[in-house]
Amino acid sequence: MDAIGGPGSNRNRLHGEPTRLWKVGGMKKSNTPAVCWFSASIASNLNYVADLKKFNVVLNALKEPNLPQTPHERNRAKGARLEELNELCSSFGCLADSRYACSFRGSYKEKMMTQPAPFQRYLDLAPETDCYETLKEQFVQLFPCFQGMEEEKTTIVHPPYAWTIKQIVGHLIDTERVFTYRALRFARADTTPLPGFDQDLFMQEANFNQRPYHELVQEFMLVRQGTIEMFRTFPEEAFEREGNASGFPWTVRQLGRCMVGHVRHHWQIVEQRLAHA
Repeated sequence: MDAIGGPGSNRNRLHGEPTRLWKVGGMKKSNTPAVCWFSASIASNLNYVADLKKFNVVLNALKEPNLPQTPHERNRAKGARLEELNELCSSFGCLADSRYACSFRGSYKEKMMTQPAPFQRYLDLAPETDCYETLKEQFVQLFPCFQGMEEEKTTIVHPPYAWTIKQIVGHLIDTERVFTYRALRFARADTTPLPGFDQDLFMQEANFNQRPYHELVQEFMLVRQGTIEMFRTFPEEAFEREGNASGFPWTVRQLGRCMVGHVRHHWQIVEQRLAHA
């Protein structure tokens, strides 16, 4: 492992103590390094040696070259690799995202840091600063698109994806409820750290595929209407209040943006799936 910086060159945002960062491994995508960093206290703890070895297995798996040349086939191959990677990660609490960065999920005393953060892609998809207005606009402009699908098309799994469209809508409902709860806590100046949630565990215990699609969409719309109404009542200063969820710092504004970006992300996938079905 390569040491990056010296003692005191960075500070742990959760605990405030000096942190030394170590490069555990990395790969390149479009000549841009995507590396994962661990604090020295974790890296030097023998209890984590096995996890570090497993993490390097994941990083090596990401280095597979020779993707197809056509954009469509290349995207399908990347999606298949991501599904395989998530199966590999799930056995030891690691989650991969579409940028091929990885982050551990678990009850470690110190948070393992990644670049980029797991939720950054959703924030990138929602750069608007007025999250209340954006939540409303998305409800008017995008939510009707979910209503126009035929029931039979919503029960199909399109490889390499693992969920049906019904399950995607159910996942959006669950996630929005979790993020809305976080926003409420932080807006009320409650800084108690909040845990993450396991989307795969949620999906295992849900019955989305057994429910009529129009019913799921109606519930999704009601949940968003509740989100909009809650954000409408927040005073301006509440949007900059901070808290910690899933081991990462958030503002209320960022939570609102993340809900918008999360829906945009999954709608893009739905559109791609239907276009190539």
